[in-house]
Amino acid sequence: MRALFLFGLTAYLAVSTAAAVEVGVARVDITPTHPVVLAGYGSRTVEHEGIDTRIWARALAIGSREPVLRLAVDNCGVPDPMTAAVVERLGARAGLDDRRVVICSTHTHNAPSLPGYANVLWGGRTTSEQEANMERYGAWLTERLVEVGLDALSRRREATLEWGLGRVEFGGNRRVMQGGTWRGFGFQIDGPVDHSLPVLLARDGDGKPFAVWTNYACHCTTLGARNRIHGDWAGYSNDAIEASFPGVIALTTIGCGADVGPQPSGSDGAAKSHGNAIAREVRRLVDAGLEPLAG
Repeated sequence: MRALFLFGLTAYLAVSTAAAVEVGVARVDITPTHPVVLAGYGSRTVEHEGIDTRIWARALAIGSREPVLRLAVDNCGVPDPMTAAVVERLGARAGLDDRRVVICSTHTHNAPSLPGYANVLWGGRTTSEQEANMERYGAWLTERLVEVGLDALSRRREATLEWGLGRVEFGGNRRVMQGGTWRGFGFQIDGPVDHSLPVLLARDGDGKPFAVWTNYACHCTTLGARNRIHGDWAGYSNDAIEASFPGVIALTTIGCGADVGPQPSGSDGAAKSHGNAIAREVRRLVDAGLEPLAG
């Protein structure tokens, strides 16, 4: 809901701005440099065993005098205390408050667990050493989020904004129902799914795209419980969009995925295929012509 809210806020700011809107975008590597327990699956009992892909935090700043800042984090979830700490530091250094900062995770289940995240899953199960490593990563990530937010703010320039609405169909309802009773996770082919793909694009004064934000309502769980760092389909979506539009920084977020999971799942190839599907739809929408918002 927070991601959808900021899409609406972005559109409001854009159409309310005379002549042009300032936009800045940035990213920073948040791949852990020490062992840490991964979020997402309770079957994991040891810290991560390798790195398949790098993971990132990305920031999109829109507006001049009262900008909004959107942070997209390759992570399963950012607890409220970390969000508060990031907002407080951004407030001290850039004058932002919690009305103008939104942090949204890609919800990849192959990124570090953070202190205070999913206590119902991890409470009492981690060792003191694992908790210390989580605290260490959490403190480091907090600084990285502040850093990338300030970087996006500092990179703001006059831009035009465009938007479009596409469709991607790899999301499938994962709540298997029989006779009105839940029978476990799987693929409920006739279950409700939102396949819509909203896209926001920023162009510089020469008309060249430099930022793309897209959102798809689906869990980032293609890889399953392999105990390795990976950005899953959202990470591959960003990679593929950036390859399709040289010079662009892409932000892929998830919407109200609830009981929607990627189909098929279980492999790196499937995750890459899902990410490529999003990038192809973004490319199609841009080539067909997006709707102007401001500029």
